[in-house]
Amino acid sequence: NGAVNQLTRSEGGGVRPALSPDGNLLVYGTREEAQTGLRIRNLSSGADRWLTYPVQRDAQENYRPPSRDLLPGYSFTPDGAAVVFNADGKIWRVSIESGEKTEIPFTANVELDVGPDLTASYRVPQGDLTATLIQDPQLSPDGERIAASVLTKIYVMDASEGAQPARLTSGDAWEFKPVWSPDGRWLSYVTWSMNEGGHVWRMRSNRRGSPQQLTDIAAFYTDLVYSPDGETLLAMRGNEYMRHQTFSEFTGLGIPLELVSLPASGGAQTVIRPALGARSPHFGAAENRVFMVDETGLFSTQLDGSDRREELVAVSYTHLTLPTMII
Repeated sequence: NGAVNQLTRSEGGGVRPALSPDGNLLVYGTREEAQTGLRIRNLSSGADRWLTYPVQRDAQENYRPPSRDLLPGYSFTPDGAAVVFNADGKIWRVSIESGEKTEIPFTANVELDVGPDLTASYRVPQGDLTATLIQDPQLSPDGERIAASVLTKIYVMDASEGAQPARLTSGDAWEFKPVWSPDGRWLSYVTWSMNEGGHVWRMRSNRRGSPQQLTDIAAFYTDLVYSPDGETLLAMRGNEYMRHQTFSEFTGLGIPLELVSLPASGGAQTVIRPALGARSPHFGAAENRVFMVDETGLFSTQLDGSDRREELVAVSYTHLTLPTMII
């Protein structure tokens, strides 16, 4: 009559059911303690027990419906006395009465054409490398030089045609997000390590001396900007542990960030405000306000995070009906 009657409700699911020839027994796959086995149920009495465990892991966690079901196929023997299934690269017969499992020997003579060997050895280019991707190029205040992160290192070069880049530092750290001080004497940047997090650093733009670590708290730092007087650095900061765990393709980051300030020569960091999705802090004509961008548009606050003021609001229409032209 088309009625549906639920037979199983175990935490390990119920997959790939098979009925015995007489219709009295049901075998199905389910998971127990991270392994998959086959259980058998008497449809008359309701008795339910393990038939064999484990077999092989099922595919219940597949993102899309699997094209070959959640377990390889198996079947009752014609007399209903056993179930034949495969696991661990073998074919097995398990007795319904005793649960005893025996291997069914199987060999096959196969003639299979193998295609040509498509592998080819080649030399890895040696010497200088031409980088095809640079990150965050920044023009110096006087317009004479460019700084950028290339292959996880900061490089500086003259802005003139044909100039060659040179490493800013000589360390092994991963270096990103270079910014020039207003007088052009310093380059600040962030580092990142998959094991230890990162810090904010600065280095003389003429590449003399050694890098100076400006922060004392390991974290995820990004979006550096100098204050117009060059005395303060602003940065977005996120939790180092969470940054290791989470990444979002849509936002670029899947962790909460906060806007912090610190002396340009290094020192204690002061939290200005939670970012709440805002990024790209920068200064405009008003030196006492910092501007940021979020999903609504451009806004500014005082340097202590107070007095939020909407500067530019972007409005999008999610439902827009356009005239239809039929040709």
